[in-house]
Amino acid sequence: ELMHDWQVGNFVNCNSFHELELSKMRMINKGGSRIAFEMKQIVPPKPNNSQQPDQQNFGKNSVSKFVYKTIKYSSEVAVSMVEQQRKDALLMGQRSSSKFIPNLYGYCSVGVMMDFMPEGNMHDYIKGARISARESKSGNSINESEKILRPVDRLKIAIHIATSVADLHGDDESMPSFFHNDICCHQYLFQDGLFKLNDFNYAKAILVKHGGQSSKQGKELCLRSSFGMRLWKGRSLEEHQKSLNPSDPSGYRPDKIDVWMMGNVIYIILTDLYTFEFPKPLSTKEATAELVAGRRSAYPGHIANSTDPAYVAIKKALDMCWTQDWRERPSAREVSNYLMRKLREITGEKDPDLKVTLPQRDPDQKPTDSEYTKMAY
Repeated sequence: ELMHDWQVGNFVNCNSFHELELSKMRMINKGGSRIAFEMKQIVPPKPNNSQQPDQQNFGKNSVSKFVYKTIKYSSEVAVSMVEQQRKDALLMGQRSSSKFIPNLYGYCSVGVMMDFMPEGNMHDYIKGARISARESKSGNSINESEKILRPVDRLKIAIHIATSVADLHGDDESMPSFFHNDICCHQYLFQDGLFKLNDFNYAKAILVKHGGQSSKQGKELCLRSSFGMRLWKGRSLEEHQKSLNPSDPSGYRPDKIDVWMMGNVIYIILTDLYTFEFPKPLSTKEATAELVAGRRSAYPGHIANSTDPAYVAIKKALDMCWTQDWRERPSAREVSNYLMRKLREITGEKDPDLKVTLPQRDPDQKPTDSEYTKMAY
């Protein structure tokens, strides 16, 4: 049964959509089933009652931007699509207190209005870093210090990743209410120095069963044995195990699936490599065999041998995320707390700044997924 009534709720405000001027939308991105547009809202000036008004901006309109995300117009709208949009809006609204999850501004049927994030996603950074590494190896002139992230910045981004998942799961580590089910580098958008987790359309509510009591102690999380996603290298260990033994009736705690997958993203941020790409790229089938045997993606030498405290902390966090037995695997909040503790030790600050400045991308860099797809990640 449901853990909370809000798990099947929504934040519908269709009037906001009727006020949109759809003729001025600009398409900025699209995925398998959805499309995103940039929209602008003209905000009239507010009365300035101060004795010394801002002469430069006094009486001027301002422009507010946001993203309108909906189903591709070429797609038939199915009930399942409406449900996916509901979950996407629900979780952005329900987790609005998190600075690692985008803000929701409106939702109606198959339309969602959310934060405008023109700085791209995590895959854009990764692609740029990989292009820069190839240019450096080929001898092209390049200022390496401007093209790579400092170790401490990689640690901060690992905190963005772990904390976003922890915030999605909720405050109660023992009874998380939703799991994302599709964590990868494409799901992290960059805004004002922070990576934020989005795209909750494939998220699933976590259910509970009663153990004969009405109290919280009498509830037990329902386990899941399938997740309805195609298998690729970036999926969880449990799904790779299941692919080798489809009849296995064993179930898993769904939030621990997310923890494994967030480890994959942290590895990419640490190394600028996809999982099972080094020392040689493996196919999904080969990666499955490695994972089930208890082996993990290798680190390049400069990271494997590094004693930099930020690198050491991230590698320890990966050990936590990639714990073989899901029963022993820590929660996302435990991983987040560990990383924050290490950042405080490194900076000597009680409340260190978590914002990062990404290396400037080549303006000619195209936002394609060809390399990502080629690696079967």
